[in-house]
Amino acid sequence: RLRKAIRGRVTVERQEESIPVPMLVEYDDINSGTVHSTVTPGGQGMITGKLIKFDPADPQQGIFFVANDNTATRVEVMAWNGVRKHIFAVPDLASGEYRLEVRTRYTEAGDLRAGALPDKLVVP
Repeated sequence: RLRKAIRGRVTVERQEESIPVPMLVEYDDINSGTVHSTVTPGGQGMITGKLIKFDPADPQQGIFFVANDNTATRVEVMAWNGVRKHIFAVPDLASGEYRLEVRTRYTEAGDLRAGALPDKLVVP
């Protein structure tokens, strides 16, 4: 009965395969107590998201602060490297706006994939 009821009413569509990428949801600047705005160089930061775990031994992977001129500064000191949360020491950054990225590989020989926080962060 179910087949008869849906015959002619349902269409089948092929979906493109989705490629996983890190998805950053929130940046907390622990020193200033702000979210999605201020970065305190030398302070502590925390990001949450999905699929953001990376291999800290690979210099191409990690958390990067990318300046407007596309200069990337990698976070070197990690307190927590999890699938959904990272806690880290913010590197010494010059004043200006930054894009926060997580770069990772999901397999050892896989492509490097990057995800960025949608908001710009500011070092006063």
